[in-house]
Amino acid sequence: MHTPHIGILAGMGPRSTAPFTDLLITECQRQYGAHYDIDFPPMLIYSLPTPFYLDRPLDHEALITCIQVGLQNLVDAGVAFIAMPCNSVHRYYMRLTNAIPVPLLNMIDEATAALPSNAKKIALLATRPTIDGGLYQPALVVAGRECYHTEML
Repeated sequence: MHTPHIGILAGMGPRSTAPFTDLLITECQRQYGAHYDIDFPPMLIYSLPTPFYLDRPLDHEALITCIQVGLQNLVDAGVAFIAMPCNSVHRYYMRLTNAIPVPLLNMIDEATAALPSNAKKIALLATRPTIDGGLYQPALVVAGRECYHTEML
């Protein structure tokens, strides 16, 4: 029987890849008791260097083009779905998901859905592009949450 492969488009913030993979492995253990190597799903990790600089304005088209190439490489490798552990690039989610034939998980929706139901006031700790991009704020409002963030010096 063929086990579906999980595609992970990572490397956008190269240190994000290892913590994300570690969390994924922990969830496999928690959700379905994975213990031995054979119990875990196959994963294809594509570490993608992108033209993203915290000290410069975003070149949206260059970034989208780069990400689409990475997504297509994972699709061509036969993944069943793709996770993208980068907040900032989710600002292009609709354009990216419409460009590929496999599901692209939406990190913003998943994070919002995972909040405890009694958490009504949410502190958002994020990079400036994530906050300026308004990635979490609308989803939190729709979920009936208040979002707080302040500029840190």
